[in-house]
Amino acid sequence: MAEDATILLATTEEAFAKRVDAILRSKENIACTNACCGIRELEAALSQNGAHVAVIDIDSDPTGILRQLDKIASLHRQTRFVVVSTDSGEQLILEAMQAGARHFLRKSAIETELDRFLERLIAETSLTKAASGVVIPVFSASGGCGATTVALNLANELRLQSGKPVLLVDLDNFYGAVTRYLGVDGSYSLADVLGRSGHIDGNLIKTSAYRYRDNFDILAGPAGTDRFGPGSTILRTSVTCWLHAGVPTDTQ
Repeated sequence: MAEDATILLATTEEAFAKRVDAILRSKENIACTNACCGIRELEAALSQNGAHVAVIDIDSDPTGILRQLDKIASLHRQTRFVVVSTDSGEQLILEAMQAGARHFLRKSAIETELDRFLERLIAETSLTKAASGVVIPVFSASGGCGATTVALNLANELRLQSGKPVLLVDLDNFYGAVTRYLGVDGSYSLADVLGRSGHIDGNLIKTSAYRYRDNFDILAGPAGTDRFGPGSTILRTSVTCWLHAGVPTDTQ
């Protein structure tokens, strides 16, 4: 079921807050808008209730606010941060992107640009509640260094501690050792998923994965055969775990 978007605004300018509020009130699928006095108040609001979108006016202190945004964005990865500024210079835009902003809007054209952004946000996501998770890559420095052991134990510990499903994906195109370590033999592997023409969705991944234990699924690697073919871009010695939310619901 679709849910309305929640949007937070951080600005010290009352006039700008009124402009944004007028835009948001004209939109459907917007559940609520909360104006924060500054970046610290925004951080507190996000920690308490979260939000789909946080619109941040950086004019009062661009350097300081972007420094704070860099910290906040890493803690609230489900929120889309939109930076608004009177200055739209290339260097400032780059710094905003590096700090974690998904979009940069010009304050002088906020009515047009914010409206367009919200239309795209609602259209592309429909704001449905879907499973989301954390991707943790485990890379191997060389053969026999223990990367597979680390990945397996990490996935299992996170499964036990969180109580949420884990999908471990073996990306080793030369020696997929995950299934050998566990003594299992799945019918399908990552090669079958990537070799499928057309859309790759959650159902395909679920049916291709092997259920090792409750909340612990494994998508086997090619197990030493060159099933990805020449010119493959798959990393040579990597194992990746999908953690906390299990199998992605929609992968393109």
